[in-house]
Amino acid sequence: MLIFPLTQAIRLTHFILKTLHVRDEEVQVVHLPIVFSALCEALQVGKVFINGALSDRSTCQVQITGDTTTGSLPVVSDVLRLLHVLRDEIPLSSLLQLPLDDSQSNARSPLDLALKFYRLKIQLPCNHVRKALQLPFVTTFEDTVSFSAVCATAMTTSVDNRKIFRDLLVQSLSLLNELVTAFALEREITLIVDWNPSDWLHCLVAALETEVSVVLHSTSSLDIHHYPFRRIPRFLLSIR
Repeated sequence: MLIFPLTQAIRLTHFILKTLHVRDEEVQVVHLPIVFSALCEALQVGKVFINGALSDRSTCQVQITGDTTTGSLPVVSDVLRLLHVLRDEIPLSSLLQLPLDDSQSNARSPLDLALKFYRLKIQLPCNHVRKALQLPFVTTFEDTVSFSAVCATAMTTSVDNRKIFRDLLVQSLSLLNELVTAFALEREITLIVDWNPSDWLHCLVAALETEVSVVLHSTSSLDIHHYPFRRIPRFLLSIR
């Protein structure tokens, strides 16, 4: 089974980066941006995996886990933790330029680039739709937004796995906030990203409403005098 060794590899990489950090310029400018943006896209195309975990197990296989069962959901959480560490090791300037010259690669997306650059013979997921390679910051922003929307939607439809999807949503929003906060310091750069803010916010609001209703339902039978405070999750994003 692929999940166990994959989990160990992700956690080992997380430990190495967290402990030793990266000082090599080529690694910071080329390798880490390639891996970072590829993993973000792998989560985004993992919408098939997320939906498969909820209902249709006949959907196409996601390469990041090689499995469509709910037991592989924790692997996604490990990937998100690794993405946070990778982001800390990558200068923002490296996310605002292509890691390789156009003449060196005919890749159409971050995941495609990573597979070709490291010569990995893995078939791309069937819902892979990007037509051209873009700046790592642009693709990671788009993919993180898309993945967070999927997690938010899953919170409203999956009763058994609501807590897991909530945790994944919080992790993805935290990563998104890190990206946006760093980019806010670059005042002279304008980027065009493909996303629908209103649809995204609608998904988040629906997830929050579901979470609040669950909290209120679970506390409705409790003695209010013994539980004077009820904690309801709050999300704060500052997008400039």
